[in-house]
Amino acid sequence: MTAIHTVDVLGKSYAVSVHQKSKSLWVARGDYKADTIKAEERTEGAALTRWYEQAANGTRKRAASYPRQESRRKNGISARRQAPKLPRAKAAAKRK
Repeated sequence: MTAIHTVDVLGKSYAVSVHQKSKSLWVARGDYKADTIKAEERTEGAALTRWYEQAANGTRKRAASYPRQESRRKNGISARRQAPKLPRAKAAAKRK
């Protein structure tokens, strides 16, 4: 379901559509000064706020919804915690 919200940015009103992409991800999308701004957040209100901040601050790039996980992905680290790998000698002794 898509909802249309009116957001005032610097004295002008803009129509922003918000829809739920998944269980915990909301997407706000709207045109601002001939550019389309897209913001993703965990709640509908947070997505609208992020869209407003991008429009008011002049930021056109897509905002990271989960910056902590994204930085982990960039560093090649899985988002899930992995058990530390034991050296072979200790692993063999542990099995006995």
